[in-house]
Amino acid sequence: MRYKYQMQKRRAEFLKERDQKRLRSLHGEKLVAAISRATGKPLSLDDFRSDSKLPPIDWPTDIRKASGLVSAYISKSSADELLKCVRDKLSALNGQIGFHDKPYLGFAKVHEIDPLSLIAVSEATEDSAVFYSAIPKGILMVDFYKSQPSEPFSIVAQGIKLVQKLSFCFPVQCKGEADD
Repeated sequence: MRYKYQMQKRRAEFLKERDQKRLRSLHGEKLVAAISRATGKPLSLDDFRSDSKLPPIDWPTDIRKASGLVSAYISKSSADELLKCVRDKLSALNGQIGFHDKPYLGFAKVHEIDPLSLIAVSEATEDSAVFYSAIPKGILMVDFYKSQPSEPFSIVAQGIKLVQKLSFCFPVQCKGEADD
């Protein structure tokens, strides 16, 4: 019985790995090209590693209830203003960039990224651009919902150090639950 369970587990892992490789092959180049265009950084699919051990993003069903700082369902101009404030506070971002819920792509190490470029990445891919900031340590995520009946952008900052640095940039009414 135990042998059968182990075989089923290995088969499931094999199928998952095969599916991740297929998805990377199908979508990886397009996603990397969008990031490269938006950030002005020459990136290739080989720069993205899926074996990075990064902390998970707190992503509840209702993004407004995420921990950290949250500005949900805002216009592009509001997203621009918020990320201009982030740029004023941090200058540029250094860390790793990728997407939420795309383990097949992984994350690439990048330096001197303009925070506003996350809007362009998110909008071009109609997805959630995620940046793991090295200093101050934390996560900055820009999400874009094209078919959203309300405004299309949501921005989240998580991680104690990043939240402390950026708290001025997020309107008081848009702060999420307490950050750990």
